[in-house]
Amino acid sequence: MSNKIKKHASQKKLTNEEVIEAGQRLMAVAQAHQRASGYCLDNPYAKPPGIDALFFRVVSFELILISIEQSLKLTLLIHYLILQPTHNIYALYETISSKGDGGRRIQNEIVKQVNTHLRSLGESYITDKDMSTCLKEHNSSYSSFRYLGLDKEGRPTMKFGMKRSDIQLLQCLALALLEINANEMGKRGMKVYASMSIVPESKMTDELQGLMTRSNS
Repeated sequence: MSNKIKKHASQKKLTNEEVIEAGQRLMAVAQAHQRASGYCLDNPYAKPPGIDALFFRVVSFELILISIEQSLKLTLLIHYLILQPTHNIYALYETISSKGDGGRRIQNEIVKQVNTHLRSLGESYITDKDMSTCLKEHNSSYSSFRYLGLDKEGRPTMKFGMKRSDIQLLQCLALALLEINANEMGKRGMKVYASMSIVPESKMTDELQGLMTRSNS
């Protein structure tokens, strides 16, 4: 893996080791947000008429959008050594498609894997156009959902809503991206955090010891 990395906001280059660590962390936070989103959706209190039905669904949707953002950034990192400082999931997806045949192959694999999960749920088949339409519709939903539809000036926006079909598609997309990226990381010898089992301090790597120290501080 080259030690050159393109950054839109900076000319600083990451070393091979930094790219690997960045990839592992992006994967871990994408997993964390996808799982937390699922827990919110499955919460027994997340049902009408209680207000938690709204609270848990909104937070779940916000979390799944973050997971997708993190996974798309990971895809760009491991394939093209690009880091994009944006929350816009449509822009991230379109950046992949701009990478010629290689980018289109990645997108085809994403759509294929999403359809595998949709079929298991008894949902309809989607196309790449359907995927792009959904991502474009929710390109700023992360910011909107964080504040229950308020804009930066504190006024309600029109971009605050989630259809059941969108929730299903985005949940399947988040899962598909995790699977595809994990497989690609494996090919490149990049480890994925798979367990939080107790590791004796004497056997901890410097990386793991540093991560645990920072998370407990």
